[in-house]
Amino acid sequence: KLPNRIFITRDMPIERMVGLAPRLDELAGVEIFESFRRSYRDPRAFSHVLGYVGKVSPDEVAANTSLKSEETVGKGGIEAFYDEALRGAGGEKIIETDSRGNETNYRLTREPREGDSLALTLDGDLQEAAYHTIDRYSKHGHGASAVVLDVKSGAVRALVSYPGFESSRIGQGLPADQFQALLRDPLTPFFNRAIAGEFPSGSTIKPLIATAARKGVQFSREVL
Repeated sequence: KLPNRIFITRDMPIERMVGLAPRLDELAGVEIFESFRRSYRDPRAFSHVLGYVGKVSPDEVAANTSLKSEETVGKGGIEAFYDEALRGAGGEKIIETDSRGNETNYRLTREPREGDSLALTLDGDLQEAAYHTIDRYSKHGHGASAVVLDVKSGAVRALVSYPGFESSRIGQGLPADQFQALLRDPLTPFFNRAIAGEFPSGSTIKPLIATAARKGVQFSREVL
């Protein structure tokens, strides 16, 4: 099995990779390999719903022995809740190497398994429209949230918490100073107001109360 890798650098520019690749024979144990990353349609609008992914932490490896130190896992939102299904499973192979560490032969012992697909009830266009409408009115001066439900099925069509964060950049490894700036932001962009906030109801609840009161009067008359 492959030993745990030590990553020297990520997201290597193509020019640097082309210059380094012909010299790999001189660098025993060093290899360049392709990887994958999540690409979000509108990172800020969907940040709280989808969450983000990141490299597995030592605590996560200790809690789940099936994880490898180089794996990517869900860190929040849908990504975290359905991580096991979405992540799939890596393959395993036994490698034979020569005295210089160069691979000479291998035997595949487990095929990799692709992660499952997941369909949400969200309307992507409505989600984006709700987020950017709040953004225009707030001008990053206030926090807000918006929830849109299908009146017939109860399905969630939009679930917005404002402000959001750049989930794609965080998943790729945000510099420490930028991450700390997000944590210090008085509008708390990591706080999901749509599902975790507690706020007094506004005037939009009045029609609901009026309808309930009207039905209550009719019920009382029927009882009488």
